[in-house]
Amino acid sequence: MSKFYEDVGKDSKDLLDKGFPSNGSLKVSVETKTPNGISVNASALRTIKNNKDVVSATVEPKFDWKQHNFELNSKLSTANTFESELAFKDLGTPGSKIAFKGIHDGDNGLSTTANVSFKNENVALKLGGRTYPFNHNKPIRLTFNTVFRHKNYLAGVDTAYDTQFEKEDEGKVKEVAAAATVNGTVAYLGEGYEAQVSVKNFPTKDKDFPRDNEISLGWYQKISDYVKLAVNFTLQQSNKVGPSATVGGEYKVDDTTLKGKFAVKNVEKGDAEYKIGLGASQKITPHVQATIGADLNVLRLLGSSTGAEPSFGLEVKFS
Repeated sequence: MSKFYEDVGKDSKDLLDKGFPSNGSLKVSVETKTPNGISVNASALRTIKNNKDVVSATVEPKFDWKQHNFELNSKLSTANTFESELAFKDLGTPGSKIAFKGIHDGDNGLSTTANVSFKNENVALKLGGRTYPFNHNKPIRLTFNTVFRHKNYLAGVDTAYDTQFEKEDEGKVKEVAAAATVNGTVAYLGEGYEAQVSVKNFPTKDKDFPRDNEISLGWYQKISDYVKLAVNFTLQQSNKVGPSATVGGEYKVDDTTLKGKFAVKNVEKGDAEYKIGLGASQKITPHVQATIGADLNVLRLLGSSTGAEPSFGLEVKFS
C-alpha cells in the first residue's frame, strides 16, 4: 500500500518526537468509545512557557458511521478555536475520500477547506485542498500532494499556492504577492526499516533571505518486536541554526516502554546544544497509562551554567 505524503517517514518522527513529556507539562487525557461509532477524546494540559504557567484543554467528539462510510469530527479548544469536518469515504471506489471542514479561529476568523484524497497500492494523493478565509487579511490557499510507489520505492511531491491578497498592518494596507512552495521526498521501504530523504521549502522572516530550503535524512529500524531505532539529520541552506542530528531508540517489554534520544543542534554556531531526552511509559491498568519524561541539557549536567535547565513532564491517559 502506498502512503500519503505526511505519512512518509512518520515512524521515525514519532519515535523521536512522541513520548517525551517535558517543560513542566502535566497532561491528562480521556478517551471513550461506544459500539455505535461515537467517541470523545478530551485532554487538559498544563505547561510552562517563558516562566509562566499555560493551561489549555481540548474536546474532540467523533462519529464514525461505518455502514454508510461517513465520518463527523469536531474539535473545540480553550485557544478559542473550533473545527468541524464532514467526510465521505469509498465513494465510487475503495480508498477515496471527500472531506469538508470549517474552522473558526479567534485570531484569524472563519475559514473553510475541502479536499479529495485517494489511496491504493501504487499511489496516494490529496488534491483540491482549498482554504478559503473569510478574513481579508489571509490568502486563499490551494494544496496538492501525491506519492507514487513502485515495489519498495516511494517518491512524492507536496505543493501549496497562496493567492495574492491585501493585508492591513498598523492602519496601512499592503499588497502581499502570491507565493508557492514545493517540497519533495523519496523513501525506500525494507523489511522492518525505512530510509527517507526529503527537501522542504518554506518562508522566513528575514528580508535578506525570504525563503529557505531544508534537507533532511531519516532512518527507522524495527530490530524486533521489542527494540526500535531512528535517526534524523537536518541541514538548512541558510545555515542560520546550523546542522542538527537526533538519534533515538525504544525498548518495549510487556506493558512498559522505555525511550531515549540524543540531539545535537547549532554545532557550527559556537553555542551548540546537546540534549538528552528520556521517556518511560507504563500501562498501570487495562484502562490507565502513565508516561513520564525528561529533557536534559548535557552541558548543565557537566557543570556549565549555559543552556536550558532540565525539565520534566507527566502524562496520564484514561481509555
